[in-house]
Amino acid sequence: MSRFLFAAVILLTLVALSCEETVYKIIDETESPDDPAVIPRVIYTYPPANSVGPYPDIYVTPCRYWCDSEKRLQVRFNKFMDVATVRRSIRLSSSRGDLRIDPNLVLPVGGDVFLITPVDSTGSRYAPPSFVISDTYTLSVDTTVRDVHGNRLAAPYSMTFVPEPYFRVRGVYPDPGDTVVNTYTQPRVRFNAAVDREILGHLRLTPPDSGFWVVSGDSLAVDYAGSYRSYGTRYSVTVDAGATDGEGRPIDRPYEFIFSTVSFVVTHSVPADGDSGVSLTEALKFHTTVFPDWSTLRGAFRISPSTYGTFTSWSWPYGAPIEFRPSDGFRGSTPYTVTIDTSLLAPNGQRLGQPYTISFVTRPFGVDSTRPAPGDSGHPISGWVRVYGNAPLDVPTVAGSVSISPAVLLTFSATEPTAMFMVHALGLFQTRTTYTVTIDTTLRSKAGSRMEAPHVFTFTTQ
Repeated sequence: MSRFLFAAVILLTLVALSCEETVYKIIDETESPDDPAVIPRVIYTYPPANSVGPYPDIYVTPCRYWCDSEKRLQVRFNKFMDVATVRRSIRLSSSRGDLRIDPNLVLPVGGDVFLITPVDSTGSRYAPPSFVISDTYTLSVDTTVRDVHGNRLAAPYSMTFVPEPYFRVRGVYPDPGDTVVNTYTQPRVRFNAAVDREILGHLRLTPPDSGFWVVSGDSLAVDYAGSYRSYGTRYSVTVDAGATDGEGRPIDRPYEFIFSTVSFVVTHSVPADGDSGVSLTEALKFHTTVFPDWSTLRGAFRISPSTYGTFTSWSWPYGAPIEFRPSDGFRGSTPYTVTIDTSLLAPNGQRLGQPYTISFVTRPFGVDSTRPAPGDSGHPISGWVRVYGNAPLDVPTVAGSVSISPAVLLTFSATEPTAMFMVHALGLFQTRTTYTVTIDTTLRSKAGSRMEAPHVFTFTTQ
């Protein structure tokens, strides 16, 4: 194998790995796709030439649930081709003339492979109905096609395929075997031909609920419309052997798929169980798999030591974070235990699957930072000194906890609820003077904690 051909094979392999839903096949390694002496020919197609489907890989679903799939064909040449001539020379036909080639949807990959998305008579690439059942389609390439060296196809190429030989289930939602399906999900069964209301009597959801099956707007699917289903429940959807399409063709075989709804549980929390050094103003977050009945939350929530707080939450597609924020902050250096018990209900009245308990330890109560910062110089002689605590403060304890050296008369500013207070010299600080500020352990947090040691820092005035 020449070095050029080896490089080309490596390049095609990398392209194949990067292109979803694409199949490549090397037929003749003795031919170079860039050899001017080689005459172009079709060496591979998907679907395979003169074959009968169904072909699962012919459908590419861009939006999974709410729209039909694109249909993707493939033609490969032994040469690097002139793209414009390929787009003009490829044709798709059938007895009903339901699909055709749009040159703008002939996509070159690597120069020798072309992905083709057929459209219907209106130009839609999401063309309902699907390929017509039992119809034979012909894919052809005429001799106007040229390779990059100007060589033409020696003879016209034509192949046939039958993509949908019988009425069948073409896809379902949710995915078979999915175990975390939301309870408001509407199961869908998509067929390869239009159906009518007659098929509804041949579909079953087990265990049943108060919902019902309806034919979708494009007549290619049926949807289950109903109330919330139970949490943590295994469901099956079946299409029995008596199902027929809108023209009376029987389904090829009975069909069943299974999915399970998500269990109503707390999945994780912030902080996690066993965490230490938790902030005294931390909002506790508990993530549930479904949005809870808020009227039952306060009764199901227990925290020890007892702590006043407020609950907030918001819904999102795969769960609902419950937040508990302590009104006065947590106590410093304190172990806490929080439990959400099974009296918490889901909107349908179902209980939380199991209690959820975490324990954590808070950080010590103290000063987080100051302005000026320790060791700063150039502080204005008329400037305020700001002290930032790590929890809401018991404001009456502020003034008695602060001393400054050299001594000056001080005034204080603090309002509840706050974790910050300000100190100001009643006159002015002296210029070019280093002051030492001490905040002693008589300072309390609003939750009743004392600092474990005095906080001391210095600054120098301008």
